[in-house]
Amino acid sequence: MKCADIIRNSGFAFSPVGENAYRVVAPFSLGSDGQLASFYVAEPSPNTYYITDAGETMMVAEHLGIRLNKRRIDILNHTYSVTQAKIDGDGCITSSGNIDDLSDAIWDSIKLMMALFFKKEEWKPKFAQEKFRSVVFKELSSQLGAERVVRKARVKAASGNTVEFPIAVQGDNRNMIYVNPLALENGKFNWAMVYQLHGKFSDVQSISEIANRVSIIEICDDKKELGKVTNFLRQSSLVRTFNAQTDWKPFFA
Repeated sequence: MKCADIIRNSGFAFSPVGENAYRVVAPFSLGSDGQLASFYVAEPSPNTYYITDAGETMMVAEHLGIRLNKRRIDILNHTYSVTQAKIDGDGCITSSGNIDDLSDAIWDSIKLMMALFFKKEEWKPKFAQEKFRSVVFKELSSQLGAERVVRKARVKAASGNTVEFPIAVQGDNRNMIYVNPLALENGKFNWAMVYQLHGKFSDVQSISEIANRVSIIEICDDKKELGKVTNFLRQSSLVRTFNAQTDWKPFFA
């Protein structure tokens, strides 16, 4: 049986991307943004197959702030009942062998993708971000008054999605000022988090003035990197670096 016949029997959508090569899309979501499990299947020689996701699953994970290291890859490669696929050292899901094993290999590749995203909440960076948010919240509450500062403010965005900001401050004009702190992780900015923050503020641009959108970022020793992050976030929000000596009252007046 040919590679295309086996893929067709799986019931998944697929399309040719070259000679005896196909892109397969399975109806399994990899996250809340609707990204579907997808990979490539080729028949490099008669009666053989090769599968790879070309690192796409890892890129989706990194967009969510999940970073794969050797230990995590090893955990995923020991996913129960998965024998025909693996994640290699570059983070790509791969499999190869006799075409008689292709059907099992397709399902094992999907199992690895799903196993990764079942770990999403556990592996997303939390400590550094949550700690910094608490520090910023405490400082703003101390300076501005606890009655003006709230946690986890939700707002209906232009996209129709509900966007949550870790902190909001009630301005003197009674408008809510949405605040999102951004911490360093191991001394560096996590660009996945930077892009996510930019996207959140971009989604509320049409319903709030830029003065009501504030990114408070941790100071980075790498001034060039700090400048890049600051300039990028300024496209959708005001940006301030956090300093315990800062007088925040005039800023949030």
